[in-house]
Amino acid sequence: MDFATDYTAGLVARERSGHTALVEGGFLYVWGGYVSIGDDEVFLPNDEIWLYDIESGVWETHVMRGEVPPPMSGMCGSCLNGEMYIFGGCNEDGHTNQLYKVNVLDGEYTWKKVNSRGSPPTPRDKQSCWVYKGRLIYFGGYGHKHLRQLDNSRSFVMDEALWVEEVFWGWNNEVHVFNPSTASWSDPHTHGVAPAPRAAHAGATLGSRGYVCGGRVMEARMSDIHCLDLESWTWTEVRPMSPIPRGRSWHTLTAVSDSALFLFGGISIDCAPLSDGWIFDIETKLWRELEHPHKDKPRLWHTASLGRDSDVIVFGGSRDDILLVDKGHCNDALVFQTQPYTLLRSCEDYIGRNPEVLQDQLLHTDAAVDCEENFNEEEENDISHQSPDNVEDEKSKAASAVPSDLGSGVQTGTCSHEVELRPGPCSVPWSTSAQEQPSQCSLPLGEVTGDQGGEVLREIKESQLSPSGGLSPAGEGGDCTEPEKFSRAACEAGNERAELDEDDLDLDSEPLPVALREVNGDDVRDRVISDHATSAAFTFQNVLLYELD
Repeated sequence: MDFATDYTAGLVARERSGHTALVEGGFLYVWGGYVSIGDDEVFLPNDEIWLYDIESGVWETHVMRGEVPPPMSGMCGSCLNGEMYIFGGCNEDGHTNQLYKVNVLDGEYTWKKVNSRGSPPTPRDKQSCWVYKGRLIYFGGYGHKHLRQLDNSRSFVMDEALWVEEVFWGWNNEVHVFNPSTASWSDPHTHGVAPAPRAAHAGATLGSRGYVCGGRVMEARMSDIHCLDLESWTWTEVRPMSPIPRGRSWHTLTAVSDSALFLFGGISIDCAPLSDGWIFDIETKLWRELEHPHKDKPRLWHTASLGRDSDVIVFGGSRDDILLVDKGHCNDALVFQTQPYTLLRSCEDYIGRNPEVLQDQLLHTDAAVDCEENFNEEEENDISHQSPDNVEDEKSKAASAVPSDLGSGVQTGTCSHEVELRPGPCSVPWSTSAQEQPSQCSLPLGEVTGDQGGEVLREIKESQLSPSGGLSPAGEGGDCTEPEKFSRAACEAGNERAELDEDDLDLDSEPLPVALREVNGDDVRDRVISDHATSAAFTFQNVLLYELD
């Protein structure tokens, strides 16, 4: 089967388990793993990498070159300085202890086989990795050792069901360190009581400690937690002060804050695929089950990567007991919210889920920006043909066209009705109540500025208004006896009058912090003005006066 042809067209990564995935630069990178086709377990292509854009939810795929690793599963993937490292794994020839790396940020996706010094770990898969101070620290896994490599220590537990002559398979609890700067392996001497040998466990780095949770050795699936101080190399067992999750393997553990770990999925001691999520607080040593919307989607041998705002992105894995029925591999991405969102993130999510609500505002914002850019371009072209003295004179005229109590203003285009207002002496904050204001400031749909006392409706001198009701350069006559409605569309309509369009301002949109009251003769009614109507640039084709509600 041609995986690339079948799945590239749909731009969705194929379902898989035992793969590697990591987040870097706003993308989730996915490589390797295997899938079941009929009665066969087939490795995924090794010369392709899949990228998932976390913001847009769009997949893309790229061809990989160089010293490409063989197709495999169960390898341990990690990221350091923009490079993805994979170590170990199981391929068609069995377990391996080779290390590869690829830069995922340069767009080339060229693999390099790492030639190292020192003694690498023995071949293995289903191990974990901590990244700390520029080093890759590997723990545990399942693999084979030759008879000459065995000793009387308790670091290796043999699998009695699998051995061939002088080669024995089993579980280990060894710690091995790879230093990329020297391309060398080392085996630190650890202190304290180490965890039992295991594989298919979960690991995470939190501060200067590496954590290990659960995993399998022989027929046991555990739920214990241990941490290794990565400075002193001292092991400590963490004893929870609350009920603990079920023992499991093939699950994930992700650091989501300075003091919290998120556990998800796996397979239980009775071979049940799990969909529960848990938060462990390392300070209080309390487990707390997390409510989430994916309870109907059990996963095991999946990946979990930390995204934006402590979100955890789970990709792939199986929903079945792969030891018995290996059919239910997945290719969906599950997102878990583990921490409260900021106000900004909540607003962004709301906009993303409800684009139709803000469609009108976005359209008018774009129109206003285009209009302003056109005016600025015309102004630049006009100014380029004037002498410096004329330019300064025109700026002076434009500034004098703005009522003095509205703050300083500079005409920004050839339209006489678009003026950029700058803060004046009043600058009343939006949160200031009417009683706290130094005066009642009534302005055309903009910043509340000015410290002059007086009437609610300001008297605008006829000499400062054009016949159409817009601001005109000083010295030109004008006649405006009543405030009239205006729309940003007037900017595009030239000097033609434009009535205030309800849709232009979207006055029925969700309330924003500023409530303004329209004053038009005796007609006073409450309205809420969109943030686009309170931007720094204004269109004064016709003038609408407001006061604070």
